[in-house]
Amino acid sequence: MSLNRDKEKTILHECLVMNKMDGLVREYGNLVKAIVRKTFMLACIPIIPEDVEDVCMEVFMRLFLDNCRKLKQFDPDKLSLPGWIKLIANQTTIDEIRKKDPHSISRSNERVMIDDVFHLLKYNADQNYDVKEKLGIVIDTIEKMLPNDRMILRMFYCEQLSLEEVSEKLGKSKKTTQTVKDRARRKLIKKVEERLYL
Repeated sequence: MSLNRDKEKTILHECLVMNKMDGLVREYGNLVKAIVRKTFMLACIPIIPEDVEDVCMEVFMRLFLDNCRKLKQFDPDKLSLPGWIKLIANQTTIDEIRKKDPHSISRSNERVMIDDVFHLLKYNADQNYDVKEKLGIVIDTIEKMLPNDRMILRMFYCEQLSLEEVSEKLGKSKKTTQTVKDRARRKLIKKVEERLYL
């Protein structure tokens, strides 16, 4: 479950002003570990606890490098703090895997959070879009969609909430939520396809 905005602000203040990372690691350590493990699994990399711990440490180091540059880039109007940390954790894990074996991650499973969108797009590996460009296109497209579509897509793709969690937040049945998600996703795919291929 994500923290409320006040708690997120407190954690960010500790990091950015007081240069303390204890609160961030305590609150998001398990989340980072889950994303690292999921990325390893999708990349068909053996999940070795020591490797997972090493990458988790690298994620937090990346968040604190250059006077917390990555944390300063966080925009609460676009993502929750957990959503932002998931993005950083996923990208860091991909980078660390590539350092060991540059060919270990295929184009079709580079991105954990938007993998099914680009799978449905039948993403062409010959296209010169890297992970950050693709992610930027998807997030930018989501931000330009109608408010209801934008909200549900943010919950699924940016915050990675489950169907049950989204249904609960919306106060709707799982069936209705799934229908709304599918409709919004179809619109997203069409808009992203237009940007990538037209």
